[in-house]
This record gives sequence, structure tokens and C-alpha cells, in this order.
Amino acid sequence: MSIGISENFKQSFAFTKENLLGKILNWVILFVLAFFTGTFLTELFPNLELLWAVLTIAASVIMGGIIIRIYAGGDVTFASFGTVVIKGIGYNVAALVYSLPTLILTFISVAVMLIPLAGEHPGALAAGIGAGILLLIAAIIVLLITNFLMIPAAVNYAHSTGIGGAFKFSEIFARLEKAGWGETIGSYLIFLVIGMLLTAVMYIPAVGGILYALAYPFLLVLQAKYFANLLS
Repeated sequence: MSIGISENFKQSFAFTKENLLGKILNWVILFVLAFFTGTFLTELFPNLELLWAVLTIAASVIMGGIIIRIYAGGDVTFASFGTVVIKGIGYNVAALVYSLPTLILTFISVAVMLIPLAGEHPGALAAGIGAGILLLIAAIIVLLITNFLMIPAAVNYAHSTGIGGAFKFSEIFARLEKAGWGETIGSYLIFLVIGMLLTAVMYIPAVGGILYALAYPFLLVLQAKYFANLLS
């Protein structure tokens, strides 16, 4: 039987508090990484988009490595930094693979909507836009599903010797069965809503980016520990 949601949140919050507030340097490092991933930077400094892209990729790799370390049962630490980077690269590669169906559907939906623009038939244009919207909705649904599956896939990767663990679907679904589909889906939706709210904070004028970067490390660690408890 899996841990209950309320007890899991309690344990995960205590873990997050100990690893961030109890070890303030961890919070500072994750704050800087979260700051570099903020999309508001490209709006403030549009001429430095390439720099922000490079910093965002680097930050995503490091944070991915920390997520895998927590999934594997470890604490938030940047010791053995090479391992953090390697695991972070694996995490992001797996995430990219899981995102491919969404990217393909999105590309097709845009193409379907744009191709009729080359013609002059109003009916073809309307049909193209309608089909494109339906495909875009399908892409959003696929995104939600693959993002959900990426969580147990990453946990399985954390407990495997290589990135192949992220694609061993028999083991991934076994973890979901053990934890309980209902509880796992419900937890995923809770964190999805929290993540959306935090992203909205980013767009508060003047202070939104700072507030986002301050809060994001707590959500990152809390969510990672929560699903580590649930799916490990």
C-alpha cells in the first residue's frame, strides 16, 4: 500500500525544509538556476537570447540531475557534480524523447493551419484552421499524458544503471500499479495546478521573476521527494 497524500506532503515538506532552509547554499544555487530558466529574461534582454538559451540548458541539466538524485533516495547536494551533470543530461534526453509526440503533433497542426493560406478558397482555409485546432488540442492531451508518464519513467531511471530505465515500460507501469493509478494521477494534477500558478507569478511586473526564482526550488524539491516516496 502506498503512502497517503497528506502524509507524503508532510514528509516531503520536512525534507524540502531541511535541504533548502537547513542548507541555505542549496537554495541559493537553485534560485540562481531557476532565475536563468525564467522566460522573462528574454523579454527584458531580447538581444541576449542565445546566452539565455545556453544558460537555460545548463540549468535544466543541473536541476534534472538533482531531481534524479532525489528520486534515487538521496539528498539535495551538488557533491560529485559530474554525476549530477551526467544524470541530468540523461533526464533531459528522456524528457525530450517523451515530448516528441507532442512536438510532432504541434508541427502538423501548425502546418495544417498554414498550408491553406497559400490558396484562395475560403472553405479550405476554414477546414484547415478547424483541423489544426483539433490537432493542437490532441497535442495538449498527449503532452499531459507524456508528462505524467515521464515521472515514473524518471524514477525508474534513477533506480537503473542507465537511461534505458526511463523506457522500460513494464517496470514503469509496475511502479504505477504499486503506487495506485488514482493517487498518482491525483498527485500529478495537484502539482500541475501548483506549477501553473507559479508560472503565472513569473509575469507579475517588476517582482514576478524574483518571486518565481525564490519559490521554484521549493516546488522542485518538494515534488521530487513526493514522487520518490510514492513511486520508489
